[in-house]
Amino acid sequence: MNGFKIRESDQSIYVKNENGNILLVVLYADDFLITGSCRDSIFDLKQKLKDTFEMTDLGLLHFFLGIQV
Repeated sequence: MNGFKIRESDQSIYVKNENGNILLVVLYADDFLITGSCRDSIFDLKQKLKDTFEMTDLGLLHFFLGIQV
């Protein structure tokens, strides 16, 4: 998946480390949790996903799996 590596310990987590910039994608059912160390990399990934799939950006994370973040 575009340079991402799947975590062996949890196959719903994908990590990309490129030039010191880390992107982390967590998949759960039909939800994505996207975070990373560089806002531009996060924005670029979200834009590529929007160009490929019909999706809605819900903004900053407040709850995930019923847990307040």
